[in-house]
Amino acid sequence: MSPTQVASPKDSSWKSMSPSLQCGSGQLKFRAVGSGASQFSVEQGNAPPMPLSQVPSTCGYSMQRNSHALVMLVPYDGCNIVQEGGSYVLPMRWMSPTQVASPKDSSWKNMSPSLQCGSGQLKFRAVGSGASQFSVEQGNAPPMPLSQVPSTCGNSMQRNSHALVMLVPYDGCNMVQEGGSYVLPMRWQGIPSCFRLVPPEAFPPSPCITITLNTEIK
Repeated sequence: MSPTQVASPKDSSWKSMSPSLQCGSGQLKFRAVGSGASQFSVEQGNAPPMPLSQVPSTCGYSMQRNSHALVMLVPYDGCNIVQEGGSYVLPMRWMSPTQVASPKDSSWKNMSPSLQCGSGQLKFRAVGSGASQFSVEQGNAPPMPLSQVPSTCGNSMQRNSHALVMLVPYDGCNMVQEGGSYVLPMRWQGIPSCFRLVPPEAFPPSPCITITLNTEIK
């Protein structure tokens, strides 16, 4: 999982839960609301997936959950967290294999980036000094600052030097389809990045929501 990826399936039952992920300085926070929120479990390699109700307290997880909602805080040094491609990854299962990932880069995590995937658009939020350093890739042309994105693209933004809230329609400008996914190529602090929306049928059976950051690009 290399560059910054924010990925979700187009499957309506997944999007109806409005899944969101926040990457803090010492833990990630995952939230989902809807009938499917009770169907998450933790992958354990060759062993059967572990229901969240059976995760030992020694793992450090903090959860609030019922049949229709889940809020889960997972420390980066908690059980089943692995390090992959510059990210902390928690392999999970929701009807099929799922990954929740946060970047190891501290300046990225300090912004507590979060994503919500709606039925027609994604909502991305970041707070901190780096929130003003996003731009949109344009192929061979120079990256376009968010302030210059045309209103005809359909993006909706609230931003200042220390905060960004961005709504991007799936059929908006610069959104491309690649390998069965919607991809919005961007840059953050000069690092190529992508918001990637992966439908479950593209790479069956693996719906996922991830935020990762590539810090190895020279």
